[in-house]
Amino acid sequence: MSVILSIKPKWAEKILSGEKQIELRKKLWNNKRKIKRAYLYASSPIKKFVGFIDIESVFKERIEFLWLFSKNFSCLSKQEFDKYFSGHSHGSCIVIKEAKRFRNPIDPKEIIPDFKPPQNFCYISKELDKKLMKIEVN
Repeated sequence: MSVILSIKPKWAEKILSGEKQIELRKKLWNNKRKIKRAYLYASSPIKKFVGFIDIESVFKERIEFLWLFSKNFSCLSKQEFDKYFSGHSHGSCIVIKEAKRFRNPIDPKEIIPDFKPPQNFCYISKELDKKLMKIEVN
């Protein structure tokens, strides 16, 4: 099963370059779902699918542990981390196995006519997953 992750272009680029190896989120999907791939939707001003990540693992943990685990892999300063998770006791971590960039970013409306960007993430159908898997990567 796969998802679409909405992500700011700055962070999408860091993931696709291999610099960012962990994606942190305040909320994420139910861990019982076996999500193995996430397609990256770069938000405004790009507004396109720019690539995907294959997921090594996902876990939810206390904020203090997340910082210790992710500080060398998330591309976040302690100040950015604290600001993002302010008011939260737990967060989720996506450990990235591999990231691939699409050769040409894709306008989602070309393959999903009524596309509305998810606030955080959304599940996708097997049919859409197959379409996205056919997009050429670098």
